[in-house]
Amino acid sequence: MLQSRLREARIAKNMKPSDVAKAVGITERAYRYIEAGERVPSLETAIKLEQVLGIPPRELLVQSNSTSEPGSEQGEHTA
Repeated sequence: MLQSRLREARIAKNMKPSDVAKAVGITERAYRYIEAGERVPSLETAIKLEQVLGIPPRELLVQSNSTSEPGSEQGEHTA
């Protein structure tokens, strides 16, 4: 399950959700939604998550049980 992969990768790197969110450039709330499987990250966010956590973007962009569209995470900052 993707949610557990995100959480396990974050914990393996001794990071808090706020650390990952800051590194990726989104709000902590947005990251928590992604980690919980309630939101699907945008491609840009998925690429940044790969850089931070090492999880390939294609795994992050596949919707499992979510009805959210990619890029719909709240609080995402685009630069």
